[in-house]
Amino acid sequence: MKAISILQNDIQNISFSDLNTIATVGNNGTTIRLFDSSRRQLSEFPVTSSKVTSTTFSPNSKIIATGHENGTVSFFNPNGKELEQIKAT
Repeated sequence: MKAISILQNDIQNISFSDLNTIATVGNNGTTIRLFDSSRRQLSEFPVTSSKVTSTTFSPNSKIIATGHENGTVSFFNPNGKELEQIKAT
């Protein structure tokens, strides 16, 4: 596996899709970056609800779910558009 060395921050979280897309969360927990298997960055988008602690892809890789420190779960498309947010009660 090739290393992704273009990140300026340490990686806090990483997940892989079935389509060989890689999602990373920087150590500040507020930015998601998507890479393809050749290490080319596909997109980058901010996360504003609270610090991201986990990421995962839907089975078809069209939705990225993020878990947050405050209990919120957010759903994004690969372009960074937030589709839905569920807040803990």
